[in-house]
Amino acid sequence: MKKVLIILLSMVFSLSLAGCAGNSDTTTEPPAKSTDEPKEQVDQTPPNNDTDDSPENSNGNNDSDDEPISVSETAQTILQLLKNKDMKTLSTHVHPDHGLLFSPYVYVYPEEAIKLKAAEVEGFFEDQEKYVWGVRDGSGEPIELTPSEYYEEFIYTHDYHTVDPIIDEVHQRGNALNNIKEVFPEATVLEFHVEGTEKYSGMDWGSLNLVFQEDSNGVFYLVAIVRDQWTI
Repeated sequence: MKKVLIILLSMVFSLSLAGCAGNSDTTTEPPAKSTDEPKEQVDQTPPNNDTDDSPENSNGNNDSDDEPISVSETAQTILQLLKNKDMKTLSTHVHPDHGLLFSPYVYVYPEEAIKLKAAEVEGFFEDQEKYVWGVRDGSGEPIELTPSEYYEEFIYTHDYHTVDPIIDEVHQRGNALNNIKEVFPEATVLEFHVEGTEKYSGMDWGSLNLVFQEDSNGVFYLVAIVRDQWTI
């Protein structure tokens, strides 16, 4: 009996050892860290370049001040307006204080000459009133004409737009004395001179003098239109 008990105890001990061994083999280790974890997202949005602080982009325009239009460019504009009889636009170029003086000859009589304000120049061709613009060379008769008639006889009488201007040079072309610079000492004078033809031995020449006064901002305003032609 004692022998049987010993055998039973041995069997129980053996089973206990086998159970411990089995438990140790089935122990699970924590899983290894996956190498497929999502990577950190990188912002690939292009940088915003709208921070350009150049003058042109900051205010929508180039901040360089516009240079005043030169007297030559202004004169060419005036000449084209005269050719087109566009006195409405031309009136915007008339000096706001001095107005516009008209002289049929190169010797200017400032006290007797017709002077029109800008508003009067605007309606130049609509004005049917006759004015005395001066006296005719040779006869001494008064030049009594409407503005339209005066234009035809003493303003745009030649193709002045086909010639280049002569700037601030006094030329004594006929018998009449040129006193424009004496009447307008601070002005800039541009002469558009068209030579005469052989048919009339060159005596049918004509000049149109545009007289400009510059203001403190460098803007040239028209103060006089002076006609020059052959005189007796």
